[in-house]
Amino acid sequence: MRIFFVFFIILTLFQLALGNAAGPPPQRAGEPPLNQTCWAIACHNWYDLNSGSGTLSLFGLPNDGYVPGTAYNLQLVLAQTDLSRWGFELTAVYEISPGLWQTAGSFTITDPTNTQLDESIADFQYVKQTSSGTFAGQTGSANWSFTWNAPASNIGIVYFYYTGNAANNAGSAFRDYIYSVNEALLIQEPFQPQLSPQELNFGSVSVGSVEDLNMFVINNSGSTIIIYDIESSNPDFYTNFTPEDSLLYPEDSLEVIVSFAPSDTLIYQDSLTVFNSQYDAVAYLSGVGVVPLISPTVDSLLFPPLEMGMDTTLSILFQNTGDDTLIFYNIVTSNPVFTIDFPAISAPIPPGGTSDTCFVTFTPEEEILYEDTLFVLCNAYNTVNDTFMVYLRGEGGIVPDTVRNLTIESVYPDAILNWDPVTASIYGSPITIDCYLVYFKQVLGETFNFLSIALDTTFTHENVVQFSPSMFYNVEAYIGEIGLLEDFIAAHGGVFKRGEWERFLSEQIIKE
Repeated sequence: MRIFFVFFIILTLFQLALGNAAGPPPQRAGEPPLNQTCWAIACHNWYDLNSGSGTLSLFGLPNDGYVPGTAYNLQLVLAQTDLSRWGFELTAVYEISPGLWQTAGSFTITDPTNTQLDESIADFQYVKQTSSGTFAGQTGSANWSFTWNAPASNIGIVYFYYTGNAANNAGSAFRDYIYSVNEALLIQEPFQPQLSPQELNFGSVSVGSVEDLNMFVINNSGSTIIIYDIESSNPDFYTNFTPEDSLLYPEDSLEVIVSFAPSDTLIYQDSLTVFNSQYDAVAYLSGVGVVPLISPTVDSLLFPPLEMGMDTTLSILFQNTGDDTLIFYNIVTSNPVFTIDFPAISAPIPPGGTSDTCFVTFTPEEEILYEDTLFVLCNAYNTVNDTFMVYLRGEGGIVPDTVRNLTIESVYPDAILNWDPVTASIYGSPITIDCYLVYFKQVLGETFNFLSIALDTTFTHENVVQFSPSMFYNVEAYIGEIGLLEDFIAAHGGVFKRGEWERFLSEQIIKE
């Protein structure tokens, strides 16, 4: 048991000469920091301090220490044979910091005829006798009653200092006996209900779900405990405690359900306090809020141009980068030309970077541009309304045939190119070309470089004859958005190899 001391110091110091019959001055109880009494300041110092045959005793202080907020009725008794006038001063103090003292608790005067309260010194209270309380002519002993109100909270040791004057009623300070006593009062340690278990670890819990653990509040004492509340400072931890469960009788226990409902992906550490009429008990709580996170390799799929009746398949890898199992509810599109094959629909993806592949097949039915959305319905934390979306795009029936009959005529200093118009796809379907892409290279074996766009079937390569002894050309037909092509050319500064534009069309992620 942790023990705190409280010292009550009562000084019964006073001159029972006429000047102090109504009570001694303050700061005569022997308390720190002055530690002075009426004897010490050369007043009632005919005899040595505490040298007489008398006794000075304080009754009413609890043997097992004070309880904060409790009132104690005290009685001070001063006795010595053959003496017939009496006085005292008493205070209770505690050290709030090294060398700094003040009154501990407060005093209440219950007998104003014979006792009084002196508050003339800041932060101090002194109880002392009145003129009537000197009991002039009363032989053998005197006693005084008053109440000490313990401090509202635990302040540690309280010191009682008190001094008494056993006088001869001669009207002077001579041949009087001064007694000075101090004593320490411990704080009574309240008993504490037992919590079992005292540590509750919920482990990993999915954000948005609830995990419950049981805890018992046990009263091993012989007194009834009143439970005021059981609560945590974090609202993600809560209990099923209600006021109807507030009384916990001796040797009884209360089962409490403690719930953890994480609202975020955090490591939670908190305490759960059982507020009660004795000593508050604390349990320690911990848990981790976890979520699945969906991380796709792409957020759009661009299918290459395709003839009707043909199909092609692209894939997207879904990875679970979270700490909880990723569960897929459904994956759908609105257009049947896009079909899905995804095994993870029936097999959730565990945490830890595990992944699975979704295959999307494009089978165009018309010579049009298809745009759609792949809706991935899952429990991933980084979705909107449990839905992750992948953009789909495919072109049906618009793959141009090869440019044929390309001729080159040298008209110094230019080279003039002509070719037959492309009017069909590679599968023979009629098409309309939007433009042609002209490529060139100077040496056989090199890769063709982009030269220019031609809107019809002729192109003039200016000034090339005077600078290059030889030149090779390639022309390709294009159907699509010329603006998209122009943006690609600008992005590459007009310099790129043959095939890069086609790869861009088939692989570039198009984001809405």
